[in-house]
Amino acid sequence: MNNQDGFALPLVLGIAVLLTVIVFSISETVSHRIDLVTDLDNQVRAEMKSYSAFNLVLYAMLTARRTPTALVPVVETGGPLAGHPRLNLYGEEIALNPDVSLRLRDTAGMISPHFDSAGLRRFFTKVLDDPDRAAQLADGLADWRDADDFRRLNGAESWDYRAAGLRHQPRNAPVQALNELLLIKGFDPELLDKISNELVYWHPGNVNYLTMSPELLAVFVPDQEQLAQVLARRDEGALNGPLFAAITGIRETEVDFFWPSSLLWLEITARHETGRDRLQAVVASGSGREKPFTILEWRR
Repeated sequence: MNNQDGFALPLVLGIAVLLTVIVFSISETVSHRIDLVTDLDNQVRAEMKSYSAFNLVLYAMLTARRTPTALVPVVETGGPLAGHPRLNLYGEEIALNPDVSLRLRDTAGMISPHFDSAGLRRFFTKVLDDPDRAAQLADGLADWRDADDFRRLNGAESWDYRAAGLRHQPRNAPVQALNELLLIKGFDPELLDKISNELVYWHPGNVNYLTMSPELLAVFVPDQEQLAQVLARRDEGALNGPLFAAITGIRETEVDFFWPSSLLWLEITARHETGRDRLQAVVASGSGREKPFTILEWRR
């Protein structure tokens, strides 16, 4: 009997320890799954906030009055745009609420692979502080786009790519996507990352200095005093084409005209507790009720 009692006590203790381990394991698993579900719920809620903000931007885009540098939305008392009489089109962050922020850009005030070579060279020179590499990039992109095999001074044509051991050659047509720039001699991921805030594929073909970011505008208005005047007038909501021309001496042409285009780049950042979401898109406003807008690009 005593022997049996002696065996029973360790057995009971062992079973108790085993049950404790099992319960603890189950508790940890349940806690982990609850955390996963909570994080998923927070992420979904963040995405819902960004999508809701996107619809708000669409509404503002289609109903707002346009000025040379901003959208002036129809503001309802207590509505989501209350307190935002102007939605700037030059990328300055707009806090819609504590959890959602918005940046809008008129794509005519951004850089595109379709930009003219002279403008691209000035842009690359400013960004890289290296005129030789800037010339290589601008001429290389121009050679990639043109239909001939005549090499520009700092560019690269088919035989340059073969000599470098590359298996591809210039498209000899317009660039089809931003990532295609990585195929062009001289371009690399580090450069694309550095210029990503100013780079857009969808471009209307004209240039609007009035909606450029301060960094990009400095490329084309290098005089610091003139630049400061332009930015000050823009912050006041007073900047327009004639005033810009009077300050800088840059006049409107068939390519450079000072009014927002129909192409709008936007970035929405939303959060909900641990959830984070960022949405980028390019939207073209339409001309009728049948198709009031077209989403040209969507990144999430």
